[in-house]
Amino acid sequence: MSGRNTKTRKLIKAAAHVARGALLIVALMAASVYFLWSFKPSLVDSLDSYIVERHFSAYSKRLAEARTLLDNSRLAEARGVLDPLLKDLGKVRKQDRKASYYAEAMDLMLYIAGREGDQAVSLSIARALTEFDPNHYNYWLNLAYILNSSGERKLSIDALKNAFRIAPASIQTTEPLSTLLFEEGRKDEAREVITGFMNANLGGTIAVYHAAEGKEFSRDRTSRLITIAFTGDVQRLSLPVGSSGTDRLRVEFPAAPDLNIRIEAMALATNGGSEAIDFRNTSYGLHDLSEDSSGVLTVAGSRPYVEFKLPEHLKTTEILSIDIDAAFFQRESAGILSLKRELGI
Repeated sequence: MSGRNTKTRKLIKAAAHVARGALLIVALMAASVYFLWSFKPSLVDSLDSYIVERHFSAYSKRLAEARTLLDNSRLAEARGVLDPLLKDLGKVRKQDRKASYYAEAMDLMLYIAGREGDQAVSLSIARALTEFDPNHYNYWLNLAYILNSSGERKLSIDALKNAFRIAPASIQTTEPLSTLLFEEGRKDEAREVITGFMNANLGGTIAVYHAAEGKEFSRDRTSRLITIAFTGDVQRLSLPVGSSGTDRLRVEFPAAPDLNIRIEAMALATNGGSEAIDFRNTSYGLHDLSEDSSGVLTVAGSRPYVEFKLPEHLKTTEILSIDIDAAFFQRESAGILSLKRELGI
């Protein structure tokens, strides 16, 4: 009996040592976390970024695999990658870190359903995307097209109205909505849509930001012009900068969907005179803009801008303003032009 008691006491003693060791480890971890948060927040941020990047890289790899399979028309295999990916992602909200992976996976699933002609699945995915981001007009457009092809005209019109609410300046929204309303005999509503489209495309804003080398762009817009006309005529715009030591400039254009911008000339006004700038021959980038072979820029997002570096000899000069000769225009379709005649607009 005494031997058994001795053995029990040893086990209790060992357990106590383990418990004390665990408490010590927890205390050290807590002290380490407190130290990092108090004195090394940048290290915490970098560790967080590293962990998140490693975690999300798995999603990126699976999406890349699915895209490769789709490029080779291997639809079933691509679905076999995307189904478990979406299951792993779970229920995602627009503000979540996983949102972009979820949205792309769903877009690819919608593409597969469309290729396979599965209207029911296409409709389900399109509806899920509008619930995921109710302010994404392309999602409403996709839903509207699928509903219309399924014979659900009235529901298609409702979806298009949501798209028009978000992007009244878009021809992709205006043309199908006004056409369907007209064909349904709802001429007053069709007229209202086209008039709204025309009003949304009367003008917009343009702004310029500047940044010194190694610095972020100025937080405040140095210039804003409210009355840029979308007429297609070349306009002379002069946007004050008033800064020296400028390394980069950013010109932000009106965020009107499908708006076309043709830049004829660009120059920087300095104390020494005016100097023409061909930004395409500098280091430049486009954001929410696409460019065709003729150099016309088309708005493709909510914050369209051109960003470019200044030539070395201008970086130490005071830049008074940036002068731009540009035309802004929407390409109205034959369908819209015909409806305008029919409705007397």
